Parts: sequence; C-alpha cells; structure tokens
Amino acid sequence: MAEHINNLDLFGSGGHRWLWDSPAQAVKQVATVGVQGAAAMVLWNGPRPGVVSGILRGSGSNRAGADYALSQLEEAIEKLVQSGEAVGWEDDHGHQGQSLRVVRYQRQGHRDYGATGASTYEAWQSYHCVVSEQEGNV
Repeated sequence: MAEHINNLDLFGSGGHRWLWDSPAQAVKQVATVGVQGAAAMVLWNGPRPGVVSGILRGSGSNRAGADYALSQLEEAIEKLVQSGEAVGWEDDHGHQGQSLRVVRYQRQGHRDYGATGASTYEAWQSYHCVVSEQEGNV
C-alpha cells in the first residue's frame, strides 16, 4: 500500500517529509553491591512523536477552485486532529502501524497562488503536522 493516514493521501499533493523521534520509555536499572555492571529492563514503551512537514497543493480551473481544493485537504487533516482517533498509517519510507494520532496541524506562512497553464491554477500552503504513534511500529 502507498503512503497514507487513515487510507487518505493527505500529504501527497506536494513535497513533504516524515520525521520520527525516539519513543518515550520507562527503564529500570538494577545493580548489586560487589558485582560490576547493572541490569536494565524496559518497563514501558510510550508513544513515538513525529512530524510531517512540507507543502500542500490544491489545483482547480480558477483561483477559487484551487483554494477550495486546498481547503478540503486542510479540513480533512483538521478533522483527524479534532477527533483524536487512532488511525492506520504508512509513512514515506514504508513504515506503518495502526494507531497514529494526528496531534496538531499548523500552517506555516501565507497561502500562495499561481497559474500553471492556460486553464489550471494552483494554491500552495506550507505546513507542520505533529503526529504520535502509540505502538512504536516505526
């Protein structure tokens, strides 16, 4: 399957990148008097934070159509933020899982517009989207 969040290609309209951080962990270390070294055991693996950043692009036959297409993409992302629902996903490197939460979507800068042909217009929006993988499947 191709890159997606909840079976939707929300970021594929423009260039973007998924960046993952290390998951939160609770580790217990045990040492014994008179014995060199210590044992460590992972007690808990927490969510793995990540970021998707890039540019969303909407196309249309006029500026209003391009603006509407881009707004539809942003609305779909914002609905995932509002729901807080854990969804299936696959990133741009083929890593995947079943419990991704879209934590925050934030526009970066202003929206740009341009004509790409005689009857085609595009709208572009830079963004930064914070996600969290609950299972650590990356």
